[in-house]
Amino acid sequence: MKTPRFSPFAVMVVLGVLLTMVGDARQADPGALLRAAIEKEDVTGDLEGAMALYRQIIAVHGQNRPVVAKALLRLGGCHEKLGQAEAGKAYERVVAEYPDQAQEAARARDRLAAISRAALASAREPRFHEVTMATRPGNADVRLSADGREMAFTDRGAVWVVPVASRTDLNTAGIPTKLTGELDALGVAWSQDGRSIVFNTPTGISLIARSGGVPEEVIKVPSRSNDRRMRTISVSSDASRLAYSRGGSLVESRVYLAGTDGGTPVELPIGAGNSMAAFSPDGKRLAYVHISKWEQPPGGPSKSILEGEIWISQANGANPVLASGLTGWPEGPVWSPDGSMVAFLQRAGTEQLGKPELRVLTITAEGKPAGTPARIKLPFETYGLLAGWTADNKIGLLRYNAEQESIYRVPATGGRAAQISARGYYTSHPRWSRDAKRIYVRSGRGQIGWLPAEGGEVTVIPVDMDPAVMEREATPGGGNSISPDGTALVFSGATRGANWLYTNIWTIGIGGGRPKQLTRFSDTDTRFPCWSPDGRWIAFVARDSDGKTTASTGKPGSFPTAGPLVFQVYVVSPDGTGLRKVTSERHRVDWSTVAWSPDGQWIAFFSWDKTLNLIPADGGDSRVVADLRRIDGLLVPGVGGLSHSEIAWSPDGKQLGFSFDGRLWTVGAGGGAVAEIRTGLTDVRALHLDWSPDGRTIAFTGSEGGDERLWLMEDFLHLVKAAREIHVQ
Repeated sequence: MKTPRFSPFAVMVVLGVLLTMVGDARQADPGALLRAAIEKEDVTGDLEGAMALYRQIIAVHGQNRPVVAKALLRLGGCHEKLGQAEAGKAYERVVAEYPDQAQEAARARDRLAAISRAALASAREPRFHEVTMATRPGNADVRLSADGREMAFTDRGAVWVVPVASRTDLNTAGIPTKLTGELDALGVAWSQDGRSIVFNTPTGISLIARSGGVPEEVIKVPSRSNDRRMRTISVSSDASRLAYSRGGSLVESRVYLAGTDGGTPVELPIGAGNSMAAFSPDGKRLAYVHISKWEQPPGGPSKSILEGEIWISQANGANPVLASGLTGWPEGPVWSPDGSMVAFLQRAGTEQLGKPELRVLTITAEGKPAGTPARIKLPFETYGLLAGWTADNKIGLLRYNAEQESIYRVPATGGRAAQISARGYYTSHPRWSRDAKRIYVRSGRGQIGWLPAEGGEVTVIPVDMDPAVMEREATPGGGNSISPDGTALVFSGATRGANWLYTNIWTIGIGGGRPKQLTRFSDTDTRFPCWSPDGRWIAFVARDSDGKTTASTGKPGSFPTAGPLVFQVYVVSPDGTGLRKVTSERHRVDWSTVAWSPDGQWIAFFSWDKTLNLIPADGGDSRVVADLRRIDGLLVPGVGGLSHSEIAWSPDGKQLGFSFDGRLWTVGAGGGAVAEIRTGLTDVRALHLDWSPDGRTIAFTGSEGGDERLWLMEDFLHLVKAAREIHVQ
């Protein structure tokens, strides 16, 4: 690498600027600088700003030993509050270099001794153990009751309760009890006495007795968010009040209080950018998260900068106090049973979303923080919020079980499945070649590839693309349908917009090359393409927008919108002309795959009503082939995720195969009984599928993991005590 060269004039200019800056700093009154720094630290809570001033004093005013000793001592205190190891170095400098400043040196020695004691006390690690569940709650909202004996969670729209310990094993959950029907419930919270559970629905917040019964809607608040952070609810100790947040995004979110007996909700006077409010056990205080910084530079949500703070106020929002201003993003504060501590997850940044630290704050009787937050490293990834803090001082955590996918084959009549690809990240969407020698797949993060039909390594197809035009195959729902003549693939490709990846339909030669764009939608939902048997048309699912949408606002939780969330089946020719709708709003098309019948007469699709339907390829009235709510033997009767479920026709057009509820099924094209294709696999969910050209074999994606499991942390209070002692008075 060449060394940059500068002209003498440029060097003189830069040197002059630096000398001017140093001169200004030297002329400043060090005592005034110290007072300004202390005000930033103690009054406004701006630790970073205070540290910058302390460093300036130390660097420029070395001759003023009393002021510099105080600045060093204060700098060490800021490092302690932030949980940073540099605190010890600052104190050591005071002791070694400023022994003549007796008061500061003595204080520094005290702090070094406290740090040493804390390090010794922290040597014992907390204990973690899993609560084993025969039926895991997936990626549900999970909350522990105050006594820690039960867990409430939502699964596929219903509210469930399960004992944390069964009668036979303290580390194995008991038998789940379903409290509600499929109400599209999200977010749960317990009353302090464990007698009631509240939860969100699309129309408001409802309450149901732990013993069961009919849910009662106590607050009518539409526009529920799907963001976990926005759908948290907290119940006061006497079960008379609810705290919740509402808004179009985290930036716009506001905290409200409402009575459980109805009435008009009242917004707390703390402004916007607040969420995840939690009542203290006595109901007198609230802990909540406030957004302190939000930036989203080009590159989409993964590049966003989100920082926040923990605040504590009286229950009515009065007298708010900054409790934690650590760098990063805090989530889901929960109170200790005695109300003296608050635990939360602290995420360092978007790159570390799954690897937060657990922090625990000590709270004084006046509702103010005492000491630095205890810092506990977690031995696993978690993307969920804390599940609660039990009466016997255990904190519930949701451990993320990473998803892995493989391609499997099974006889079309059922049997024992065989794995034909290695487990990995996103090896999915199998599609048979016309000669049945290859199975094309989506591989890795949006690549298209193939593997031998008998199994083996995935060969990635080279795609010559301009990232400014198309970045990769869209995930999820990319597609990969092979043309009838076997020469081309159609798929959903992702294009990077201002804030999000937008999707459209593309084709590419079977051997790779430069893809061709067929549609020009400007949203995130154009997906699931498939070829007509004669090769003249491509069907796909897109938002009902006539090709036009409104861009994202760029705020957290905001997505590109185009009015109501309505999807339609569209068709377009392989040259990008002739775009038209096949369905209308009355068909209630789900955001999931479609499939063209071998004779070209019908297009199969799923509806929001959880039915499998056929519609004439030219449009018109549809008919129901299977009502998925009536399938016998489902884990939870009447429910099941439809998004990303798939449909495949048998080559003779007499049957439809489909994935639903993590299993494979068949039904006659004319309707009738639904039969399961047995795979012999346990703990493997069957997702995408395709029928072999000879009709004898089904290829499918088998998915493992991708869910969350409840773990309990205990034996950690000694860490909180040690952190509490690290505190500069």
